Amino acid sequence: VQVNGRNWLVPKGAVVNSEADVEDETVRADYVLDQMDLARNQLNIVILDACRNNPFGRSLRSAGRGLAPVQASSNTVVGYATAPNDVAQDGAGANSPYATALAAEIGGGSDPIEITLRKVTARVKQATGNKQSPFVSTNLDREFRFRAVPGPSAQRPAAPGGSGTAPAPQPSPGVSVEEQELEAWRSLGADPSKAELEAFLKAFPNGKYAGLARAKIKTIEERERAQARPAAPAPSTTAPAETRPAQVAGPGKDCAECPEMVRIPGRSFMAGKYEVTFAEWDACVAGGGCNGYRPEDRGWGRGRRPVINVNWNDAQAYVQWLSNRTGKRYRLLTSEEWEFAARAGTTSEYSWGNEEPVCNESARNGANFDACPDDRTRPVGSFPANGFGLHDVHGNVWEWVEDCYEGNCRRRVLRGCSWFNNPQDLRSADRIGDVPSDRSGLIGFRVARTL
Repeated sequence: VQVNGRNWLVPKGAVVNSEADVEDETVRADYVLDQMDLARNQLNIVILDACRNNPFGRSLRSAGRGLAPVQASSNTVVGYATAPNDVAQDGAGANSPYATALAAEIGGGSDPIEITLRKVTARVKQATGNKQSPFVSTNLDREFRFRAVPGPSAQRPAAPGGSGTAPAPQPSPGVSVEEQELEAWRSLGADPSKAELEAFLKAFPNGKYAGLARAKIKTIEERERAQARPAAPAPSTTAPAETRPAQVAGPGKDCAECPEMVRIPGRSFMAGKYEVTFAEWDACVAGGGCNGYRPEDRGWGRGRRPVINVNWNDAQAYVQWLSNRTGKRYRLLTSEEWEFAARAGTTSEYSWGNEEPVCNESARNGANFDACPDDRTRPVGSFPANGFGLHDVHGNVWEWVEDCYEGNCRRRVLRGCSWFNNPQDLRSADRIGDVPSDRSGLIGFRVARTL
């Protein structure tokens, strides 16, 4: 019950005749949550399915309707049968609509708990004609599923002489296409097979993650071709003469081989004027950093093209090398910093306004995206800068940032979109998440430096 804006758990047989009896006869719900928090459990799940009108309402002046909202503490999920300050329906069956939906979703799927509870909400709203809308409060830093995701052994075996096919993700009633795509992408894991990626594309051919899926397929095919042909001599690590970094540091640079930085107005950090280039990455490798990793350029060229085929961990190695090299604190941008810098003081769809981008290097709304005919990255700075002087915040390559994706650090946030994506994906607010080990021809990064 709710009394004085607080929730109280009433044991069977409790005698409550006045507000003075509440504290003696019942248990404060906050106390239970506090004890869970103090126990430092890896996960706490609280389900409140008795959100009915206060039975003591006539005798308690401060009694409220339904339950008061609860803010989930660390590593806690709190699920209400209905919205705060509202009442739940009992339904016509043996169990309430909420209990029925919860049991069906827990027993029938392997989604993360946040997705599971959203599906419960959809079922309850459908069963009650939108009269009851469950509410969820979450604060998780890890992923939890009631049932394990089927492993590779559960996939359909490969056909003789072929690559096999994986079952396409099945749609769920009441869940948006975007949420279905996100969950299907998450279920692929860090190292999906070509068949699994093709099944994903069959289900979501024009989705937000379609570009990454195609890039992963291309990487797999390139690896297969490389394994089938004799090894070629290792290419030279020397950059072409015209793209060699200068021997002295220029404006906005802390060293000759460092990225050029721009101070962001009103904030205490600088951001890379451009996405990190192959020339800058190769300088890191030559200087003993970046774990000696030399990413492939897909034959598009190195020099001033943005470095690709680098994952989140690679980007961390690069900023660590920069910090050691300069004595300054280099890092990745946070997602909030990235959007602030990309918008450059605007509130429109794109940093230049609401007009869709065009593939024109001289246009104010020019960007490298799927309308460009070359289907690859372009040298950084090919298109006009935004109002803060940053280039390629829309298109060219996705950019890793520091943040976990939706509180789940098994995935990291990518911003800015790539040469492969459509105009809608290039919006300043757009973002996706990917496993930090993913290397792709669509992904690079931009650096920040704390002032």
